[in-house]
Amino acid sequence: MITFNKLKVFTGVAAFAFTIVFLIEPSVTYAAGSFPSGSFIDAYQKEYAFLQAEKDSLKKRLTEMDAELIKKEVAAKNELSALESKLLYIQDRCDSMEMDLDETTSDRSDMEERMDILKETISRAKDTLEGYGLELTKASDNADVLAKQVVNTLAKSVDAMKTGREVSVNDGEFFNLKGKKIKGKIVKIGHIAAYGVSDEGSGALAPAGAGGLKLWNSTTAGDAKAIMGNNIPKEISMF
Repeated sequence: MITFNKLKVFTGVAAFAFTIVFLIEPSVTYAAGSFPSGSFIDAYQKEYAFLQAEKDSLKKRLTEMDAELIKKEVAAKNELSALESKLLYIQDRCDSMEMDLDETTSDRSDMEERMDILKETISRAKDTLEGYGLELTKASDNADVLAKQVVNTLAKSVDAMKTGREVSVNDGEFFNLKGKKIKGKIVKIGHIAAYGVSDEGSGALAPAGAGGLKLWNSTTAGDAKAIMGNNIPKEISMF
């Protein structure tokens, strides 16, 4: 491929050569009928015109190539700018997601801590309410189930408080002061105290082991009978 610089040199050399030939041409003697057709000037002008056209063509091509390169450079810069903007957006999204992840991790840690507190509360309530004859299931590790258990525990606690103010009378057995198991009525004041009423002995009851009850003393017999008759004294003796 002929470059612009090479063409420029070639044009200069050709012009120099034709100039030399033109200057020495008058001293050349040609035989009759052997003089070449046309003149060196015509040949020079034709060659020069051809080379000038090639030069102009190359200059035009170079201009077009420069314009094309500029166009590609502008397109490349625009693409680079778009990629940089996209990179910044992705970086911002990554930073935002990282912050969200940190908050989620912190929230989860707080939730797990609150769940542990609730599980411990339910476990203690279970031990207490079972003493009142109310059963609760073991605290769950599932948050939804645990929430329902909290509601159930509160409801059972309310029931326990209600029964704690009630007086109940039921048939039962207990030991009298001589250690004999007798049948009678067992009067309970909520979960606070229990009294036994029988023809063979009455009074406040105390635990006797293995879930049994026994009379504590004989001085509380009057209180036991009064309570069973729904006449609760202002002051009562209990175990």
